[in-house]
Amino acid sequence: MTNKASNYIGSVGNGQINNLLPIHVNSTHYIAPDETEWLRTGTTLYDEYGEYPDATPYTGIPGDFGYTGTSFNVSFVSYSPQGMIWDGTFFWIVDFTEENVNKYDADGNYTNFSFSIVDNVVEPRGLAYDDTFLWIIDGSDNFVKQYDFNGNYTGTSFYVGTQEDTPTGITWDGTSFWVIGSDQATAFKYNSDGSYANVSFDITPQDNSPSSICWDGTSFYVTGYTDAMVYKYNENGVYSNESFSVDDQTSEPRVITWDGTNIWVIGGISDIVYQYNIEYPPYVGIDTPYFKSGIPIYTRIK
Repeated sequence: MTNKASNYIGSVGNGQINNLLPIHVNSTHYIAPDETEWLRTGTTLYDEYGEYPDATPYTGIPGDFGYTGTSFNVSFVSYSPQGMIWDGTFFWIVDFTEENVNKYDADGNYTNFSFSIVDNVVEPRGLAYDDTFLWIIDGSDNFVKQYDFNGNYTGTSFYVGTQEDTPTGITWDGTSFWVIGSDQATAFKYNSDGSYANVSFDITPQDNSPSSICWDGTSFYVTGYTDAMVYKYNENGVYSNESFSVDDQTSEPRVITWDGTNIWVIGGISDIVYQYNIEYPPYVGIDTPYFKSGIPIYTRIK
């Protein structure tokens, strides 16, 4: 949980990265009024005195703490991946070069199953899953086209070109589709029947060239192609002031998806799929009991 409360001890902004400080809040991740960020340790200070023998500074790299070190290479099958979804068991990746959709298991192994979309999709871009069907953006005509998992085009589609002339990413939030692109740099909402819902949110304050979008059940995550960042937005499209860099793994993030636990990002140059943990740990260091009279110790991470 992230807390942006204002009751803290001392001058938070004077603390250096990894400094320890007692703060009068009770949340895992605390953003101070001066925008410094603090992660709760397992130590509590009582009566506002004493050292912090059990508290451990956070050793992650601020802004890049999420990469888990897990990845898999799809370049031997998916030569130019443009979209990716998780169906609860498998990953599915749509490829621009071969104009097909390839299936991978949870460990990133190619399952030797794919299907061609060449008869109906000329320029495959984003890929979404609505719990029943796959939906593929065709950049040649700006239609989003529906396929079943056997690779059959159902004949159902909807047009997004009125709002976005260069659509690159699409996601399903459980009731609606959201489409983004590099022309308007805006996320546009569509009803389940494909009609425009007259709802959108702007990405340009963070990045003017977003490439992909996904939904984790509570928030949207958007890849910013310009700065190789991932930005988080709440369900109403309001930027949450949370982001992380993927630049150490890929300078050109092209695709993003959510597997129920982690975020996955595909690099546009390497065609490698990288896994990110977007949750802060509950605390760092050794756990100690928390009482109402105590003050939790925080370590500065940004």
